Amino acid sequence: MKQVCFKNANIVDVLEGRCFAGDALVEDGRIAAVGEVGPLPEGCRVVEMGGQYLAPGAFNCHTHITISSDADMGLIGGSDARLTLLAIQSLQGFLKAGVTFIRDVGGYSGIDILLRDEIRAGRVQGPDMLACGRCICITGGHSWTLCGLQADGAEEMRKATRDQLRAGADWIKVIATGGIMTKGVEPGAQQMDLEEMEAVVREAHKCGAKVCSHAQGASGIRDSVRAGIDSIEHGCYLDGETISRMVEQGTWFCPTLAASHFILYGDSPVKQPDYVIRKTKAVIDSHIRSFKDAYAAGVKICMGTDAGTPSNPPENSCSEYVLMVEKGGLTPLEALRIGTIESAKLCGVEESLGSITPGKRACFAVYRDDPLQTIATVTDNRMTIKDGEIVYRA
Repeated sequence: MKQVCFKNANIVDVLEGRCFAGDALVEDGRIAAVGEVGPLPEGCRVVEMGGQYLAPGAFNCHTHITISSDADMGLIGGSDARLTLLAIQSLQGFLKAGVTFIRDVGGYSGIDILLRDEIRAGRVQGPDMLACGRCICITGGHSWTLCGLQADGAEEMRKATRDQLRAGADWIKVIATGGIMTKGVEPGAQQMDLEEMEAVVREAHKCGAKVCSHAQGASGIRDSVRAGIDSIEHGCYLDGETISRMVEQGTWFCPTLAASHFILYGDSPVKQPDYVIRKTKAVIDSHIRSFKDAYAAGVKICMGTDAGTPSNPPENSCSEYVLMVEKGGLTPLEALRIGTIESAKLCGVEESLGSITPGKRACFAVYRDDPLQTIATVTDNRMTIKDGEIVYRA
């Protein structure tokens, strides 16, 4: 049995909303005991934490590991070899940020699905992940120039869904509305209609897969929810009626506040196209307001950043915590719960991840200060532990 004790830590308990001094004993990658663990077993390795704060590993439920965040539109795409290298670098960036689980929602050439399997097999180091493969869009719709699989009408949507399921996708991603990064489309404009989305949902749910929807405009969000889609991505223009229906149906919301924030305020050496800046400025205030309204109403919310968008690399993942507090008005505990145990529920892994609980997998992020008091500390992750092994140390 492989044993390691993370000694003299402050344990961040997101379930009870507290921090307490103690140790975390890990056996074969799972948490065996937390707090006063008693005499250590013979041969147990000890990692001295020196009073640092041991928190659950973060989730990022909206990523694009094969899309560069360096803001140079000319570098989007490329050879499979280049994209695979970029994706592996992205995985390391998530670990650096303290992220131990991601959901990738649109990439090239099945690279996300391949790397998901390689991580599970232990041949590639990275956070655990769920993968969508290519996202499904209408002809000429948002993302068609990126990683979109173009389809029109219910029958083509059904076929495209089956193609992605055959490729091994865990989730299916649809593009219900326009977006910021595609030239010539507007975020508020609906693109995929209700019948098309219903066809995707039926095919995915038959196989036990779930569906997420890039949906920024009100009508596209409304039809996504009516179609039975499991998770709304971005949701810049949520209205009261749709929010109520999301609560009733249990529809998840992944707001990705970081995406628009870093387009406008990120540090990038490459100037954004004018259309990207214009569209971002048009949606950012409503985006924050939609997040606030959804949270207040009790919509289920997970954490995602749209990592891969301009000036928004994987290393920035935990800035979403900070934005939920500083822009969205949440408490640090509320934000931390969203990025850990709530996101684990969206991903279907809450029994094994999302909190520091005996029996769960030992996946942790380590911070210098108490994140329940100083949320900004999460942007300076000092150590990442996955299944009891240190995979990143600052």
